[in-house]
Amino acid sequence: MALNGPDYSGPSAAQLNAALVNTKAEVEAGQVKAPDGTRPLVIEPGDNLSAIAQRNGTSVEQLLKDNPQWSLDPAGNPGTRDASLIYPGEVVFVRPFSDNGPHQTSAVGADGQATFQNQRDGVPVGEPYQAQVAPNGYPANSEIVTADGLSIRTDAKGEPLTGPYHGTEQQGTVHGEPAYRSYSQDYVDGVPSGAKHYSPGKMF
Repeated sequence: MALNGPDYSGPSAAQLNAALVNTKAEVEAGQVKAPDGTRPLVIEPGDNLSAIAQRNGTSVEQLLKDNPQWSLDPAGNPGTRDASLIYPGEVVFVRPFSDNGPHQTSAVGADGQATFQNQRDGVPVGEPYQAQVAPNGYPANSEIVTADGLSIRTDAKGEPLTGPYHGTEQQGTVHGEPAYRSYSQDYVDGVPSGAKHYSPGKMF
């Protein structure tokens, strides 16, 4: 499997017990398997477990259960390492709390895209779609469904989009054919802000 994200750049195996780190290369080569019900995410520079948990709708406690190499108290838990020291290129296995949001349903292709299916309370919402897999495991430049059922858009990194979004919307028909009008919509952290602004002129 191909994963997005940087190659491992942490301490060497000689400096850090190799059993206490799962690298991107090891997961891609199949040497390390994701626990059932989880997906692998590659750690980016500046990441920490709290931020990863928040972005993925889970908790640090759940991350520690699925990634037992880390501990909040390594001195009291032999065979673990400090959870505050994580390195780019490591892999963390993530298990979402809820059945809301995008679920990757295919392997990443040579073009970096995979098939996603949005779900709300475990029920598929809309049609499956192809999208680039962002470093955080979410679809890039796409639309996802949040835990409260709100539809939000993501940027190239899979993060909630802030700024203007330009799209088209069907508004009736012209000569029996669907007609569309262009619009812009401001977003803040992926949530629509204010009203849509429709382009003047005829529908197309």
